[in-house]
Amino acid sequence: MDVSAPRAPRSLPALAALALVLMGAALSVITWRNLEAQRRVIDQHALFAARTILRGVEANFMRLLPHLGRMPRDQAVERLEDLLREVVESGDLLFLGIYGEDGELHVSSAPRHANNSLRAPLDQDALADLAITGEWFGTLPLGGLTMLGYAARMRPGMARLCPATPETPPGQEAPPVYFLVGLSLDEHYAQYNAMRTAALMQTGFVLGAAALVWVLLVALLRRREQSRRLVRLEHFHSRLLDSLPEALLTVDAQGFVSAANPAAAALLGPNLPGRDFASLPLAAALQTGHPEPQPWKQLDLDGRNLEVLVAPLEDETLLLLRDRTKLRSLERDLEQSRHLAAVGRLAAGVAHEIRNPLSALRGFSQFFAAKLKGKDPEETYANTMVQEADRLGRVVTDLLYLARPRPSEPAPVHLPELAAELETLLRFDFQRAQASFETDLKADTAVADRDGLKQALINLILNGLASLPEHGGVITLASRETPDGVSLSVIDTGRGMEPEEKRRALEPFFTTRKEGSGLGLAIVHKIVRDHLGQLHIDSEPGQGAAVTLTFRHAPLREQQP
Repeated sequence: MDVSAPRAPRSLPALAALALVLMGAALSVITWRNLEAQRRVIDQHALFAARTILRGVEANFMRLLPHLGRMPRDQAVERLEDLLREVVESGDLLFLGIYGEDGELHVSSAPRHANNSLRAPLDQDALADLAITGEWFGTLPLGGLTMLGYAARMRPGMARLCPATPETPPGQEAPPVYFLVGLSLDEHYAQYNAMRTAALMQTGFVLGAAALVWVLLVALLRRREQSRRLVRLEHFHSRLLDSLPEALLTVDAQGFVSAANPAAAALLGPNLPGRDFASLPLAAALQTGHPEPQPWKQLDLDGRNLEVLVAPLEDETLLLLRDRTKLRSLERDLEQSRHLAAVGRLAAGVAHEIRNPLSALRGFSQFFAAKLKGKDPEETYANTMVQEADRLGRVVTDLLYLARPRPSEPAPVHLPELAAELETLLRFDFQRAQASFETDLKADTAVADRDGLKQALINLILNGLASLPEHGGVITLASRETPDGVSLSVIDTGRGMEPEEKRRALEPFFTTRKEGSGLGLAIVHKIVRDHLGQLHIDSEPGQGAAVTLTFRHAPLREQQP
């Protein structure tokens, strides 16, 4: 059976995923801002270094200014380029160059054949910054490389160091020239790149760890959901097995009971788990451990009718027991009802055919008894014919009572009053049998049809009187409260009943008395069934008999909606 787990809110995984996304975004932003801050620090450091180098080179140029001014133009250019190359080779510089205001390179540290690779490297934005602020900081291409460049306007008068600069007429300001210092990006940004790699790795590690934690959390939630579903399924199965009306127990491979439901405990006794199956009363009739299921078996256990099914499990054996005692009793009652119905149909068909001739025979018998009065044995024969006609009339009346459905009218019946009526009504019967009538009424009221209950008790008392010895004996009428109603018992001290007599006592026409019709107990049983009650006979040979009638507080038909 599939059982769904209780609907749990789905917000926790969603919140975890949202937290993971927000944490990743925040961590990425923080890492990016830290890297940008570190880059700015490195750029400021590189700018400071470039300024320092540029001012140092500029100071050296100022010392050489008088000497270079006396040299020929070409020789001065070569000398200046040699100086720039010496500075580049002695430091961490990649390039030194002097540019005009149009961005044209005049002097550089690069060989002459390589100057074209840096032709006009300063774009218009850089030249605009130089014209406005006097300095510029950024990146420039150098062959196949990219260098970090810093350019600044040279001091006034430094233009004379640039032989490529045209002569300025007296009285005019010389055009500006710019000094460019090129630094290696790799050297200045090596630490930054290392930090960036480390930061990216740390960020990736944190995000990966967070993603792993999220995956584990989702897996844990799924596992918890499966566990809750399993626990709910086990609880459902446990409640289902506990509520089964059939007894269920399992026996392990060692022959011990491993599990049992409450129905099994009620049927076989408490504390079943852990007990040896061989010690149970039904073990002798069953064999566990078979590899194939065994069909249903019928067993009699302590007067109860049981049906048992044995089915093998893995390392265990399953036993399912059904108590069919009530069902068998109902089946017997049904069979008896069918038999009574057949008798009723027979009685209904022949009652009138018998009564009419019987009335005529009785009338003629009484006539002959009166005519033959004083003549013996003719008078005796005539009186016997009258008595037998009366007995046959009672049999027909009883048959009609069984045949005709008579609706009962349950009402509270005061039992002490009913017992007094019975004692008065049957006084001569008790005197003739020399028996005594006693009462033991612990319950004062029963809900039943008064006439039907009275008829049933009369039949039981007469049967009890017939079973008493010739002289003496006691008939007791007792009543007791039961959980569902009231029980009435007629107890005699007679000869008791044999097992076969007890089994057939409720069958119509079964009797052990010569003068009996065998319909007394059948009528009593019908009255009890009409009240939806129960009849129970308790008797042993030589121990007397007790017939108990149980009536509900309220008839079942009135309790049902």
